[in-house]
Amino acid sequence: MNTHSKWYGNSLLTITAIIWGLAFVAQSAGMKYVGPFTFQCVRCALGAMVVFPLMVWRLKKRSPSGINITREMLIGGLLCGLAFTVAAVLQQIAMTTTDAGKAAFITALYIVLVPVLGIFLGEKVKMRIWGCVLLCIVGIWFISISGQAKMQAADILLLACAALFAVQIQLVSYYVKKIDGVWISFMQLMTSVAVTFVPMVMLEKPDFGMIVDAKYPILYAGILSCGIAYTLQIIGQKYTSPVTAGLIMSMEGGFGGLGGILILQKRRADSAPRPIMTNGMTRNMMTGTRTVLPTVTKTTVTKTTVTKTTVMKTADMKTAPAQAGEEGPQERRAHLTGRSLRIRTGRQGQGLS
Repeated sequence: MNTHSKWYGNSLLTITAIIWGLAFVAQSAGMKYVGPFTFQCVRCALGAMVVFPLMVWRLKKRSPSGINITREMLIGGLLCGLAFTVAAVLQQIAMTTTDAGKAAFITALYIVLVPVLGIFLGEKVKMRIWGCVLLCIVGIWFISISGQAKMQAADILLLACAALFAVQIQLVSYYVKKIDGVWISFMQLMTSVAVTFVPMVMLEKPDFGMIVDAKYPILYAGILSCGIAYTLQIIGQKYTSPVTAGLIMSMEGGFGGLGGILILQKRRADSAPRPIMTNGMTRNMMTGTRTVLPTVTKTTVTKTTVTKTTVMKTADMKTAPAQAGEEGPQERRAHLTGRSLRIRTGRQGQGLS
């Protein structure tokens, strides 16, 4: 394999890492609207539609007499698809309870698992690769974790996700040398759609409105992450070793951490809860909690039919019950009205005299 081919493959894998890293932000945002099976099923269906025309064109180019699908093509696509699907679903479930930066870091630990699996498969891993692995882990830690290293239940799911992605990387490296990479990408996505469709319908029962609400995260994750990035990953791995591919793609952890800081943190700041006042209460716009404000005694001016203006203190009269030995609200009102009548009558009498 010449140097030009290696640079070409490594460039594709670098672009893949950038797209995947920012996809953590989209996945985190999408979990606010739909469940993990729904998100995975819809985004993979969208990605498969993007890949399908390219897949048909490549297969026709290889076999002008007609598309010939072999048994090895089916087995390779199904195995890569199953590893990818289970890993992605575990990642989606974990994203409901953890932040994008931490999920990106733990997922990127496949950088360690890929060479370990390679050793069992008879591959030789140079010492400089292990040194690069260690440096990448430390760098991704500082970028992604941001001091939040507390272990959670979701982290176990993400570790399992990293292990399955390591398996997927090894499977892709094996089959991409035997069958077309775009075919593997298409079969991988269609396998994921088939596997997640039943749980989506039975467990989550999504409606079209929920999917529309999550349209922007799904569009990014479907078109860019699934349709483009996974295809670039498979094509790029054809020109490099799985260990080097895992090393390059692990940069998604760093890009995921940066995306979480630059995008999600800014969005949280812009949408910080602002209290509004309604009917003597403050209501938090984000949480819906209400706080009752202290009541303020107020006076109102009412008109009577006898005098032009009669000032009455109605707030206290409506709230405070009449105590024993005191006039109640009705008695006070009658007393004031009678007094006003006497004053008006007296003035009229003086005018007549």
